[in-house]
Amino acid sequence: MSLKEIQERMERKKRRRRKRILTVLLMFAISAGVVFLLKAPYFTVGKVTVSGQIEIPKGFVEESARPLFGENIFLMNTQTITEHLKKHPYFSSAEIKRVLPNGISIKVKEHTAKVNYYSNGVYSLLTEAGQLLDVGANPIEGVTLIDTRPLPELGANIYEDAPEKMSILETFVILHERNTSVVELSVLDLTESSNIKTYYHDTEIRLGYGDSLKEKLNAAINIILSGHLDEVKGYLDLAYADDPVIFDEGRITTPTEDGSSGEGEEDQEEEGNEE
Repeated sequence: MSLKEIQERMERKKRRRRKRILTVLLMFAISAGVVFLLKAPYFTVGKVTVSGQIEIPKGFVEESARPLFGENIFLMNTQTITEHLKKHPYFSSAEIKRVLPNGISIKVKEHTAKVNYYSNGVYSLLTEAGQLLDVGANPIEGVTLIDTRPLPELGANIYEDAPEKMSILETFVILHERNTSVVELSVLDLTESSNIKTYYHDTEIRLGYGDSLKEKLNAAINIILSGHLDEVKGYLDLAYADDPVIFDEGRITTPTEDGSSGEGEEDQEEEGNEE
């Protein structure tokens, strides 16, 4: 082996040795950094900021983070916060972020009350799907539900065992929100699943079963706009949307008896009812 080859071989060994030393030093530095981050009191949770809440009290949200105070911000388990927040009926979800060096940011998203449930003279607030949010509350603008269902626990669904009614309520709320006509049908009576009702002033509007709800409500609005229910003391039967019948104190009529045409009603529907 020549002198040059020996020198090159020794140089390679030196480079490998330096590389190993640098690797060890780097690993030591990383380990020391990790230990510092995990042990230094500088990164101990001690602050919480809350945003997004309306019905959920700020204090309730702050309390949910208290078990994490004193823990390392990198090791904390945020599931503790969400589990506590789930106890509040308005809780929907939460966005939880670490705020260095020692803070927590909690942005709460809530369920929205869209339904007044009127039972035994008391108003309770529900979501569009029937989840109970509040009992003995002031009524809100939106749909009023009439039924004889007992109230569940806060946060539970009033129609947990009646999915067909849950679906009808959701559909009715959506159609009510989309309605752009001047006629507002805001009451939904689900006491009888086979005889669903809504009301226009003192006139009862019978919708039958929950099928074709959009078509039935549109038909009701068109009939009202055409003046067929003015001063009617009775009810409108829309069990079949294509064959509406008005019962007025023993006199049975159809919306076309006074000579109005189905074509005119169709134009009214296009002007803006439930979409």
